[in-house]
Amino acid sequence: MSKVRLPRMTLERGAALCMACAGTISLLAGAGWLFNRLVLASFNPNFIPMAPATVLIFLGLCVAWLFQRIFPTRRWIKTLVQVALVGMIIIVIFLVLRYFTGLGPDLEKILYPAPSMFGQFSSARMSPLSALGFFLAIMAFLLLTDGRPGQKQRSVSAVLSLALLVLSSLICLGYLYGAPPFYGGTLTPVAITSALSFWFLSLGFLMTAGPGGWPTRVFIGTSLRPRLMRTFIPAALLIVLLQGFLSTAADPWVINPAIKEAVAAVVALLIVILLISVIANALGAEIERGRKAEVALVKSETELRVLFAGMMDVVIVLDVDGRYIEIAPTNPSNLYRLPDEMLGKTMHEILPKEPADTILSMIRSSIQTSQVVFGEYALTIDGKVITFSASASRLSETTAIVVAHDITTRKRVEQALHENEEKFHDLFNNAEVGMFRTRLDGTEILDMNEKFLTILGRTRAEMQGSASVLHWADPRQREEMVRRLETEDQVKDFECGMLNKQGQVRTCLISLRLHREKGILNGSILDITERKQFELVQNAIYRISQATLTSDGTNALYRSIHSILGELIPAENFFIGLYDPANGLINFPYYIDLYDEAPSPIAHTQGLSGYILRKGRPLLLTREIYDRLVGEGEVEPVGTAFIDWMGAPLKTAGRTIGVMAVQNYTEGIHFNQEDLNLLEFVSTQVAQAIERKRMEEEIHSLSLTDELTGLYNRRGFTLLADHEVKLARREKRDMLLMFGDVDGLKTINDTFGHAQGDRALQEVSTLLKNSFREADILARYGGDEFIALAVDAALENAEILSERIQAALQAHNQEADRTYTMSLSTGMVCYDPETASTISEMIAQADAQMYSEKQARRKKGTPGRSDLI
Repeated sequence: MSKVRLPRMTLERGAALCMACAGTISLLAGAGWLFNRLVLASFNPNFIPMAPATVLIFLGLCVAWLFQRIFPTRRWIKTLVQVALVGMIIIVIFLVLRYFTGLGPDLEKILYPAPSMFGQFSSARMSPLSALGFFLAIMAFLLLTDGRPGQKQRSVSAVLSLALLVLSSLICLGYLYGAPPFYGGTLTPVAITSALSFWFLSLGFLMTAGPGGWPTRVFIGTSLRPRLMRTFIPAALLIVLLQGFLSTAADPWVINPAIKEAVAAVVALLIVILLISVIANALGAEIERGRKAEVALVKSETELRVLFAGMMDVVIVLDVDGRYIEIAPTNPSNLYRLPDEMLGKTMHEILPKEPADTILSMIRSSIQTSQVVFGEYALTIDGKVITFSASASRLSETTAIVVAHDITTRKRVEQALHENEEKFHDLFNNAEVGMFRTRLDGTEILDMNEKFLTILGRTRAEMQGSASVLHWADPRQREEMVRRLETEDQVKDFECGMLNKQGQVRTCLISLRLHREKGILNGSILDITERKQFELVQNAIYRISQATLTSDGTNALYRSIHSILGELIPAENFFIGLYDPANGLINFPYYIDLYDEAPSPIAHTQGLSGYILRKGRPLLLTREIYDRLVGEGEVEPVGTAFIDWMGAPLKTAGRTIGVMAVQNYTEGIHFNQEDLNLLEFVSTQVAQAIERKRMEEEIHSLSLTDELTGLYNRRGFTLLADHEVKLARREKRDMLLMFGDVDGLKTINDTFGHAQGDRALQEVSTLLKNSFREADILARYGGDEFIALAVDAALENAEILSERIQAALQAHNQEADRTYTMSLSTGMVCYDPETASTISEMIAQADAQMYSEKQARRKKGTPGRSDLI
């Protein structure tokens, strides 16, 4: 707890206690009037009781203070308290005017119709001194009712409270010393209970004003003045109270008043001597501690200077910009310039650029990571090249201390050793996988190559100061690795997740080999994140394609896309907006959000969806960037405030059909550029899937299917096939087109009737459905003609497809219970993206091939087979 908050909390508790005491005394006085026990209102039958009006105003102040404390931020409570205080002031002023002039209704008589007389004074009348005390108290309280009273307001309130404290103390002393002028004189006396309540009330308001007010500030702190004030003022009050006690209690047995004064003086002297002794001892102890600390500091400085004088290292304090702050008085032979020439200047003004950059990088890295950062650099001093090994340690948020040691001799030896090991290190450092060597206990990293640092996203200096070589995303994987090393000396191709410096999880293959005798662990690490990500993306694209084919309508497709995308990036809040150019509106057929419902269609210029449609590019937004766009008028605010927002346009065939977006409301979860790239890539597939599903629904809505076979008719096939040809041309994909007709269908119709002919057509359509994939496009092109477009199929697949259909046809003929044999003549052509043939051209080629094969078969006089029979 800070030194500023501790006094304030203590004062708040003290204020609550004082207000409770004032309220208790007032409640007792009120009970005394209510039950005719006036001793409760006076504490002594010989003293005048607290007046009923005084009781009510005391209780009103205590209740108002309590409401102000319990509800400090509620404006209507503050207003109510202020109105009540102003009303109390008006009542007090009215009672004072009534007291001195006798004008106006007698409010106090209403409270107590027939009060008893206390000598010549009515026992139920408020004293003018009480009215003065209430005026001071209410004004002090009013200054504190502002929501956040300023320092000036608090100080004025504290001064008024102090005046009330002095007034109430004088009244109490009047009773203690038996001096009526102090508590009323010829006016109505102030009750001792009223004086005590005023005393506690003034202390409560003083403490409520806080430690910043002038009277209170004098007593708070550890300096000499507050200590003396806290000591002598209570002591002076104690002496005054003692004098008053002796003035009243000693009268019956002290004949000579001088004896009473002498006793009081002796006691006061003893108290003062005791306080001076205590304060002197405390101050003497502090002075002695300061003297010893000063001697120790001088001795430490002397020893430090001797130590620095014998040091060859350079010890310098620099700030985050590389400015020299302090230079230790070590041996100056390794300094680039004299200290006076360097202090206050930056390294780039003194040193060459390369060593200055190195040291500055170390300083900033140390300040950022709060770790010791090591490095080396070389300087030419007095014509000699000197190599330094330096370490940078953070001193504060803006400064670091750099200690540089001359390692020139050691570097020469290392250079000779390095030349002998250069061939090995070239192989080690240029390996395509990350490699490292470390102590088994992890206390020292012996070696690592650049690929290893690249995978973990760290520098060599950072890894040298790191306590761990590998940063595991899942501690259980580390435990599994340790368990295997305990039983095996070699672990190969262990797939796990690693955290790089940016906190990103990288999927890696790790191989380890343990030398138990040397206590050394050799390892290699291969980053397969991109491969895994590519596999996930490819799988997602495949699943989106499958969903396009298998989903029962666009709504089911949207749900599938949401589920698939959620496996790649955080997509709890996801929506798809489709643009209708006919009316210029963006509709939201799919909208899943934790807080908002799906919005009504909006204009294509509204919101972030409209912004992406206008810009035509993906967008990653933080809340700050979004607020800036709103402020610039680029975007209209819509929906609940998010943490991150990411969206991409849905483009297909060179036009934008809508927007796909995800947003996040959770702190600590953020999207990055990789997520945006992935969303952009997937959005292309999603746009094609949505467009294809919409086209399918459009085809179905136009009844573009053959009623007899359930396959597409000629128009439906043409629409879908044209779309697939465009995709194949753009994505450089191969396709196969099959064209065929049923042999002898006219004979079947003439011999067995048209019903049997229709059945034969249905059997052929079922056979083709089972032979082709769901992604392929099948259609009844004419009366007995069928056509199929196999997507993503090359020419070498034609023979396999032909054999599959031939086998299915033969098996069907053997199983069928009829007197004729089904056969099918076909022709096949392959779509080449380089030649970019149209569907019509491919159909003509396949039809010609089928006819040629059928004619060749007839000339032979055998049924044979062309591509298919």
